[in-house]
Amino acid sequence: MVLNMEYVPELLVLAETLSYTETARRLHVSHSVVSRHIDAVERTLGVRLFDRTTRKVELTDAGRAVIADFSAMQAHYTHVLDELGRLAGDASVIRLSCPDFWIPCYLEPLLAFLSLEQPALRVKLESNPPVVGLSAVEEGRCDLAFGIGLPAELKPPMNMRFFLRERIVATIHEDNALAGCETLTLGQLAGEPLVVLDDRAEGFSRMNEEVLRFFTQRGCAPCDIRRTEQIETLGLKLSECKGYALTPASLQFPHRDYLRAIPLEGGDISFPLCFFFRTDRLSPALTKFFEYAEQFVLLSGERAGDLATAPSSANRAILDGY
Repeated sequence: MVLNMEYVPELLVLAETLSYTETARRLHVSHSVVSRHIDAVERTLGVRLFDRTTRKVELTDAGRAVIADFSAMQAHYTHVLDELGRLAGDASVIRLSCPDFWIPCYLEPLLAFLSLEQPALRVKLESNPPVVGLSAVEEGRCDLAFGIGLPAELKPPMNMRFFLRERIVATIHEDNALAGCETLTLGQLAGEPLVVLDDRAEGFSRMNEEVLRFFTQRGCAPCDIRRTEQIETLGLKLSECKGYALTPASLQFPHRDYLRAIPLEGGDISFPLCFFFRTDRLSPALTKFFEYAEQFVLLSGERAGDLATAPSSANRAILDGY
């Protein structure tokens, strides 16, 4: 009989809250994952720890008898991990992978906030393309990856935690007749060449599907779709066809003064930005990181407006404030 210690935090939170929904929310996993893990613990022990009906959840007599022991077991297990991390040096550092264009707008302000509010929580940033970051988390080389929450397929134990939504802008070549507009609608853009990232290059099919869905919702469709293999060559493709691309607002094109970033009308035209992680490696440090990331978004909204609609001003206001 081998008890999976990774499931014990869910057991303890469920014993405290007597709610699968609240336990899932606190630990950043789904309701079904909590249920599956609690069932696995009970099967391993050969005894029911919880009585649950459609109305309520309660500890059984057996559950009440041993819950304090589980708490002590978890405290000892956490101490062992912390001690091993201390002896291993960088093993206690959260390794976070992110494409470089999101770092100045979102992660630098977040890490500045963390350094003051929770200095013991150390984060090491790595700049990688989205798919490389996901692979690094899957293989255990990184603890977190940051990116658009539209993966083609996310298999257990991979999961994602929502951070915020980032508005999409039309990045358009200056020679296009629409480049002088202050705002644009997707209906206006439908008659121009749309440039998207090649699905085969780095798994951008879900993002392209979402872009096309925005058009469909408004009863239109792009007249012409061109493809480029990577973000770095997007400017070249836009120069070639004098078209446009729908890109995250924080994606900047330095030294390309021939491109214009024009806001789109419609507040729902945005992408969810998320942290990707493995549920079987959800450490106390990662849980604390998620809690402070939520606080950071709330604080940035109060002090600098919506991060998702004004990333640059949010970045400046937060860093200046600290």
